[in-house]
Amino acid sequence: MYTKHEFLDVGLMEYLPLFGSLVGIAVFGAYFYRRARVAGTACDCADRIDGRVVLITGANSGIGLQVARELALRGGRVYLACRSLEEARHTAFSIINETSNTSVRPLQLDLNSLASVRRLVSELRQAETRLDILVNNAGCFYCPPSLTEDGFTVTFQTNYLGHFLLTRLLAPLLVQAAAGARVVFVSSAAHLTVSRLEFDCAGRAAQPAGAPPLAPAGVPAEPPARLQYHVAAYGQAKLALAVFAAELARRLRGKDICVNSVDPGNVNTDIYRHYRELNTFHVRLLRCFLMRTPSEGAQTVIHCACSSKIDGVTGQYFKDCTIADANPLVRDREVGEELWRLSDRWTGLSSL
Repeated sequence: MYTKHEFLDVGLMEYLPLFGSLVGIAVFGAYFYRRARVAGTACDCADRIDGRVVLITGANSGIGLQVARELALRGGRVYLACRSLEEARHTAFSIINETSNTSVRPLQLDLNSLASVRRLVSELRQAETRLDILVNNAGCFYCPPSLTEDGFTVTFQTNYLGHFLLTRLLAPLLVQAAAGARVVFVSSAAHLTVSRLEFDCAGRAAQPAGAPPLAPAGVPAEPPARLQYHVAAYGQAKLALAVFAAELARRLRGKDICVNSVDPGNVNTDIYRHYRELNTFHVRLLRCFLMRTPSEGAQTVIHCACSSKIDGVTGQYFKDCTIADANPLVRDREVGEELWRLSDRWTGLSSL
């Protein structure tokens, strides 16, 4: 005869195989769901880029790190443009060890400083006579609503204006690429939520006396609808990036430079580090399941950077390694020209 506790133990033992089967089904179901609905399409090109000069912004983590590692594996001469030079050096050392490609170099770039952008361009011009692949990847989300040293909001300058200046100043090196250059802008599906590109979204702190207002006089210390404010600011900046990409492609037609923008998907990276609600223990677990890994998010960027399958394709918006529909404003030539004109003024450049 079994005691009461022994009887319960035997009864539970009988259900263990069923319980194990249910857990196995749940795990496999979750795996296949994630693979089909979350992971996205992998880049299937095997093209080499031996000796080609590559510059990647935000290359010390997330999507940028994965792109840098892959392009180094394919033989590129890769420059890692990062805010922290120390982190760039550490990342370069790590990639060299992983790929055995010793042509990986760190550079310091703070997109919140237009002077820093100009310094990087000067360094690169001293080291290289051409640039074959430019990946404008660095970005930020949910940043504190503060202004940069140039008087723009951090979100706007990091995601858009810094990359605008960087790309414009590097255009002469891109033109010198022997086999045709590639410029890739990492945008976001957030740009699809914007119905109107606000040309005053830069958050300019002040203007010279008598100058027409380019932006609001400042940014409130605590926006009335915080999440709404940050999502809107991010969407505006990523839309500006996609509009600039399309306008740049139009102006460079005939120069053998392919310019495209990319939606990497919802990727689990440090871009959410300022958003406390997404960094609780339980939410971080969900992020691992519901968001793409940095490697998965990098696939379309890699495709646009080096795939021979899209030779000659320019001015497009890519998602999952295929051309996708962008915000209609991206195709609006008047919007593109106006944004270009204002961006030239904000950065002190003349028209291309």
